[in-house]
Amino acid sequence: MTDNEIYPELIEEPRKVRWVWCVYLILYAIAIPWYWPKDYQANLNAVSCDGILILLDESGELGSTAQLSNRWRTWRLESKNIHLAIGPVDGFDEGFIQQHQKLSLGPLTMTYEMAAVVLLEQLYRVSEIERGSPYHRV
Repeated sequence: MTDNEIYPELIEEPRKVRWVWCVYLILYAIAIPWYWPKDYQANLNAVSCDGILILLDESGELGSTAQLSNRWRTWRLESKNIHLAIGPVDGFDEGFIQQHQKLSLGPLTMTYEMAAVVLLEQLYRVSEIERGSPYHRV
């Protein structure tokens, strides 16, 4: 099986990556690279109107993999889609941040591409914890 068969959504719709059936990851760099942050924020509100928008921000809630796993289970039980948004280089506007839930990957400074990789690995990890696979070793 080729990557094209395994990951068709990543190839056909690179602006919004769907992770399982209820969680989406929206990346600033590939979503709307020519927009200013305010335009990106307006589009995030529009794209996430069918669910809950959670911003990845340094001021967000910081937790362990076990805590993220608990959040993952909650997200999976939600009747709404969960949209995880990685912000622009200078971050989201303070007013925008106050309107949404926040999640932090930690105090390290990283590019949004690296943040996406870290987040995707953690989402994969918590999905494997839920599945009971040996991927996550405590």
